Amino acid sequence: GLWWIQRNLSAASGGDKGGAITLPDPPEGYNDAANEPMCYSTEGIKHAKLYNNKPLAVEIFDRAVAIDPMYSPAYYEAANALSLSDPLRALQYCERANLLDSTNVWYRAQLGRLLLITENYERAQKIYEQLIELSPRSPENYSMLAALYSYNRQPYSAIAVSYTHLTLPTKRLWLIPVDSCPLQ
Repeated sequence: GLWWIQRNLSAASGGDKGGAITLPDPPEGYNDAANEPMCYSTEGIKHAKLYNNKPLAVEIFDRAVAIDPMYSPAYYEAANALSLSDPLRALQYCERANLLDSTNVWYRAQLGRLLLITENYERAQKIYEQLIELSPRSPENYSMLAALYSYNRQPYSAIAVSYTHLTLPTKRLWLIPVDSCPLQ
């Protein structure tokens, strides 16, 4: 909750950006220890996305995983914060998140993107093959896999994946004839 973040992080974040606030006491039975990783992770997201202070965000995500090394969302968010400035370090965080939760499609997609950024194309191809299995209706996965097949000198596979991508069912807009529209 907010009281936990205020109490434990205001010094690290340079204080509340909107001025001092008064927070209510925590609810009866609130367990700080059980919520610490989530609270740190939430604070890290705030610093990464709202204040664009990615180095501080990564420090905060590191606090979350120091408390609970199995808290995969903090690894994922740290990788997001580092993906443009330090992709190799981001890849390490991302690999840890994927190790902890191998069925999370977002973590897997992040891994594929980071492997592309770090130019590990063969491994990225394997990840995008897995992504098509995990999320068969995502056109982005097909187009990335086709590009990787092409890059890795597998033109027939690239064509086949491209064809599959083009034949994916799409959401169709069914048109109602104007004269039968109930809104007239």
